Amino acid sequence: MFQNIFRIFILTLFGISIATAAVTLQYSEEGVLRQDGTCNIMFVNLGGEKTISNQSYKKSIDKVNNTFNITLPGLINGNIGLNNDTQFDSAVDLPKYVKITQNDQEITTVQYSNFGKGDGKFDLLIYNLVTCDGLKIKQTFKDELVSVANILYYVNVVPESINQAFDSNLFGPSYSYPFERIHWKINEGLEDLRKTCGIHMLYKGFSKPNGITHHWQYYLSSESINTENCSVREFFEVIKRNYIDYHYTAELLGENYMGYVFKREGHVEVHMDGIIADNHYLIEVYQNKCNDQSEPRTSCTIRSDEKLSFLEFTKRMIHDCMSETINENELIEWQIKNGKATGKLNNQIIEISKGDNVKGKLPSNVDGEIEYYSTATANATPIARFIVTLKCGDGTFPNEICQCQACANHCTKCTSATTCLECEDDESIMMVEELSICIGKKGFYENPVDNKFEPCKKECDQCNSFESCTVCKDSNAVLSDGVCTCPFSFMKDDGNCFVCDSSCSFCDEHGCLACTDESKVPENGKCN
Repeated sequence: MFQNIFRIFILTLFGISIATAAVTLQYSEEGVLRQDGTCNIMFVNLGGEKTISNQSYKKSIDKVNNTFNITLPGLINGNIGLNNDTQFDSAVDLPKYVKITQNDQEITTVQYSNFGKGDGKFDLLIYNLVTCDGLKIKQTFKDELVSVANILYYVNVVPESINQAFDSNLFGPSYSYPFERIHWKINEGLEDLRKTCGIHMLYKGFSKPNGITHHWQYYLSSESINTENCSVREFFEVIKRNYIDYHYTAELLGENYMGYVFKREGHVEVHMDGIIADNHYLIEVYQNKCNDQSEPRTSCTIRSDEKLSFLEFTKRMIHDCMSETINENELIEWQIKNGKATGKLNNQIIEISKGDNVKGKLPSNVDGEIEYYSTATANATPIARFIVTLKCGDGTFPNEICQCQACANHCTKCTSATTCLECEDDESIMMVEELSICIGKKGFYENPVDNKFEPCKKECDQCNSFESCTVCKDSNAVLSDGVCTCPFSFMKDDGNCFVCDSSCSFCDEHGCLACTDESKVPENGKCN
């Protein structure tokens, strides 16, 4: 007892006190109130449970001014690696996103330190306090939009224990979506979760995976602190309404998809695990890149209550996944050989294969059923996974959404609308190599009616129509309004201009106007 009294005397002598009372946490829509009987502080987006319960602080008293300072070491910097690139380069950043208020008034007598020591934490000093009443520390996020991948748990039942990592083989589809990621409003979403469900962000630990920016792992789910007892469905509705582009997931996984945990573990982005609310057969369609502008991607998922035949699958695939790329009313000739299906259209070829990550199988013929794969786990969703490759025929090229688009006129092979590789085999057409385009040879013009090249009139070296020359064949000719005429003292013959005949003393392009022999009169432009 004497030792304890002596210890208190020494600490008081130096103006230092340490909270030793039992700590309790009170969760509310405002945040997490840490109560220890000495200095109660509200924490927002800085964790809960152990991360705040175990938070220590030092309180130093200035007896002259009757104020005190509080030092809180090791607070979580949730911004670290938020979207794989959010870093704070200086202490200037921290005050922007970690605000200290007291009774809703901002406190500026604050110092931030140790933010760059590599453990994802920082220290905080608040000085010149008179009381702890109404003290709040709130963290917001620099990247207000968090990149999120919504993925599907094939077991199709929400796990009993949600906030944990699972075998990645039990999830799909691929992370390569038709879009990069969808985006969640993290600051607004966390506020909404607290106010609607009483769910708070819970940090698990600081992750330092190889090749991935260091970041805090965290979980949000109905299994987390959930003071309003929100169901998984209610939790998901809050999450869903704070996406800015959820329609992409609805297109990919369907309206019956229900996310059950929003978390960040080892990946560079957040992901949301979910299930399809009723048990379906599922086919994932992946599309190979068709040009330099496109990327390999998950095209869509095809859900059905029963197994699909091959022809039912291809019909659904074109309707659900490729209606912008392929005319679904066009007749397709299918054949299956050596585990690969090939479909021929008018000017396009579709190839379907099972790929390297084998799940499911094509039938041996076009009249058979798709073979689905299913794990041994109860309630598992039977799935199949296929890779689709689209190829375009001669005279067309795949555009940015893999539609087969016609090459430019007179081009039989091309990589884009402006880059031709081969021209039509026609003596009137030539390739301009430096421009990669097909044009008419000298002396030909393109008829706008049928886009065919036709010869110019005889007097034209170049023309833009049969009636309009742009360059005359004869250098002596005069070009006016698309017409080549011969000057005085020149006759025209077969489109060329010639000096007057020796029998003519004077002529125009139509012939002699006066004969050298004055006794003669020109007839039909000639002196005989």
